[in-house]
Amino acid sequence: MNIKNFILGFSTLVVFSLQGTPLVVNGDFETGDFTGWTTASQTAAGSWVVYSGTKAPISGNTISPHPQGLYAAVADQNNIASMILYQNIQLPPGKRYLLSFEYFYTNFAKFHSPTTLSCKQTPNQQARVDILSSTVSDPYSVAKSDVLANVFNTDADDPNVYGPTTLVYDLTPFAGQTIRLRYACVNTEYFFNVGVDNIRIDALGPLNPPTNLQGYVITNAYFNDPIYSHFILWTPSTTVDTLLGYRVYSNDKIVSTIPPQGPYEYENLNCTPNVAVTYKVSAYDAIGESVPVTITLR
Repeated sequence: MNIKNFILGFSTLVVFSLQGTPLVVNGDFETGDFTGWTTASQTAAGSWVVYSGTKAPISGNTISPHPQGLYAAVADQNNIASMILYQNIQLPPGKRYLLSFEYFYTNFAKFHSPTTLSCKQTPNQQARVDILSSTVSDPYSVAKSDVLANVFNTDADDPNVYGPTTLVYDLTPFAGQTIRLRYACVNTEYFFNVGVDNIRIDALGPLNPPTNLQGYVITNAYFNDPIYSHFILWTPSTTVDTLLGYRVYSNDKIVSTIPPQGPYEYENLNCTPNVAVTYKVSAYDAIGESVPVTITLR
């Protein structure tokens, strides 16, 4: 499984805390259909379908229940197929953008991932999530000139069952463009059900740095031997909605991670007197880090 630049582990927290503007039309499929989406299939044997419950509508296979709401989308088939689901989405300039979605699959064969989404080339048993140019004429294209980013693809040694997982991806590099978000599933070996739900692209404001960084050199006596330490503290970032915490650097090496609720301080014990140490503190969220604030103590 190749997940490109995803932020995992705390992704559920990130999605639930977002206060941006959702840009995906019908990303939760709660219309009960593909309003806002375009589907394509190379054969009549399979397609993306909206489902509810735990049964794939075409094959009758048992699959993961929809992660939220009443519906989710699944690629389903009763024979060889290549199935595409996509939507063109405009990302206005001047914002940071975060893609998130619930992704899951059940594969009944071995994975094979040639560099094509055609089911006419066998073996081909793979799933992909791509960011494409919105002007691509071939919905199945994997040409480098068409694919702006391959954000997910299955690999030969992946597990055959992948339960619903929240995946998060940074779309900020594409701000100011209209992109195509594409979900693809190809099966030439046996059944392969790929599901997706709760697709969001949130527009986020700037990540503001902490301010008012202050530092002190503290001297303590220990059996008549002085012990030197550095103590820094700061005022928290004014960004609240997406903030995950603060990173503290000592001479450009991360030495501490502070949660968003603080404490907004760090102490470096056993420092060498008169040796300069530069400290930096930055705020960070799922997309990246703010400009750091800096102080040098000796």
